[in-house]
Amino acid sequence: TELDVDGWLAQRLAESAEAEESSTGDGDWPAESPAPGEISSHRDPLTQEPYPVVCLARLPTTHSWEVPILTGMGDWNECPDASVLAAFAHRWQLRYGAEIVSATHDVLEFTVSDPPTTREAALELAREQYLLCADIVDQGHGSIAHLAAALQNSNYWYFWWD
Repeated sequence: TELDVDGWLAQRLAESAEAEESSTGDGDWPAESPAPGEISSHRDPLTQEPYPVVCLARLPTTHSWEVPILTGMGDWNECPDASVLAAFAHRWQLRYGAEIVSATHDVLEFTVSDPPTTREAALELAREQYLLCADIVDQGHGSIAHLAAALQNSNYWYFWWD
């Protein structure tokens, strides 16, 4: 069966509201636009040097959103299970033209043909992405507003679970 993504988001939002005593909101929009991201799974995250060996896999699908299911990604620590990851990837493919282009044991990277173009749309997407992958804010952008600024007009999305 297909996951009810909106229901999953509502449940996750309720759980996160219970866990936090006070909400800081989305944060302030950054004064400067962040630099655009780029595919990075082939690089060491600390040195940015390319790995000496990178493995490629050809999967039996024409739909990139099926990659988490085909690889069994997820369902550890804060990373949702493969069916949740696939449901979001499918949703974003339909809404934004998002395609998974890289998947590792803890990273998903997307290229995006129709990213959000307004602050409001980017904030809405950033809130959704934060509920799926809090690490991209908590250990990355620092606020939902900063993530939204990075998503606005961006043809690249990055997810990392610790």
